[in-house]
Amino acid sequence: MSSSAGPARHLLFVLLGTGGDVWPALGLAKAARDAGNEVEVATYAQFEPEVRALGLGFHAIGSREEFLATLCNPVFWSRHGSRLALAEGGYLRLAIPRVQAVISSMRERRPVLVCTRNAFGARFAAEMHGLTCVSLIYSPQQLITPQRMPYPVNGPIMRALPRWYWRAGLRLGDCFGIERLRPTLNQLREPLGLPPIENLRDWLFFGTPGLALYPAWFDDLAPLAGAGIRQGDFVLRHVDESEVLDDRLEGFLDAGPPPVVCTLGTGIAHAAPRYAQVARALARTGRRGLFVTPFDENIPREFGAHILRVDFANLACVLRRASLLIHHGGIGTATQALRAATPQIILPFYYDQADNGDRVRRLGAGTMIEGPVPDAEALAEAMERCGALPSRPLESLRQRIRSGRGAQACFETLENLLMPPPRAGAGRSTMTQEAWQ
Repeated sequence: MSSSAGPARHLLFVLLGTGGDVWPALGLAKAARDAGNEVEVATYAQFEPEVRALGLGFHAIGSREEFLATLCNPVFWSRHGSRLALAEGGYLRLAIPRVQAVISSMRERRPVLVCTRNAFGARFAAEMHGLTCVSLIYSPQQLITPQRMPYPVNGPIMRALPRWYWRAGLRLGDCFGIERLRPTLNQLREPLGLPPIENLRDWLFFGTPGLALYPAWFDDLAPLAGAGIRQGDFVLRHVDESEVLDDRLEGFLDAGPPPVVCTLGTGIAHAAPRYAQVARALARTGRRGLFVTPFDENIPREFGAHILRVDFANLACVLRRASLLIHHGGIGTATQALRAATPQIILPFYYDQADNGDRVRRLGAGTMIEGPVPDAEALAEAMERCGALPSRPLESLRQRIRSGRGAQACFETLENLLMPPPRAGAGRSTMTQEAWQ
């Protein structure tokens, strides 16, 4: 361990979500282990091979089938998604006692908990056992305040409205959104002897120290430093461009002009209409396509030899040989395209995806098509627009991403967050009043 690092610790990463949530955190976990810390990971069974390959301890908190039973339900990708995940049988609900059991088995060793914000079992256990807990922040929309409103309500006209309007609007919106989860969470907390949560936004997003896995140039979080929020850098899954691709994929890439890559997320199995429209747009424009999805349900029944489907692809290798990326707006996928200077078309479903897409658009790196299913004509027009994007912003962003320090920067920020005195998990908000002014 380097002399600048703090004392060796025992860290437990509790990670709930899709690959886009788990993979960046594993990069941070590896950096922590490389610095001499003991690191274990509690997540879903499908990630066990990757966790163990990094030399990290592993605890299964659910099967792939349980996880996909929620995520493959189209309702999850709507405003009802979090309620579905917390309902009986939902993946967030099932994970709570399992996570608590893992943490209870090691509580005498006083692990530091590093978790996704929806890992409620970890949050509860931190309060019960007085453990330090740090929540991971993946995208700007996860930190909404009256001063930090997401797309589409962040335009110049809306920003000109008085601050009291935003405070009232956010509180009102929460009543019909996030606050509807509070009764269920309080019901789960009561048998544990934990006090009821009074304001869910404050507790969920500002109730523990937070580590953002993206840099200040993408979204500056300095105004939230008083609320315990710190900032690291992008942590990408794919950075090795020397990986040897399988013969089928390599042959396709070599067989013609750079293809359009289309991938709509590792947790979305109901995207067949979108893939079908992309296939039609490719045929209309004479382009080749590479569809990356693990779900057979997503693939159109018929498509020509100009399209190849694979379950998985190393985006660092593939995007540098692609003409365009079409994706769902996950911040990790968007950042992979920025790193490759590959133009993007974002087709958002829900959650933070439209806000991420708007940021990509404002950076000059792509465009976004909103709505249920874009038609082939709209996609073809967007392809033409992306093909005409100036190269200078794309190249500037590529250099910016590649000059970042990734997981190492995030680990150093985590070390700073854990400097004594540690901040233990608490059932009340630690959000500063300034954030709401």
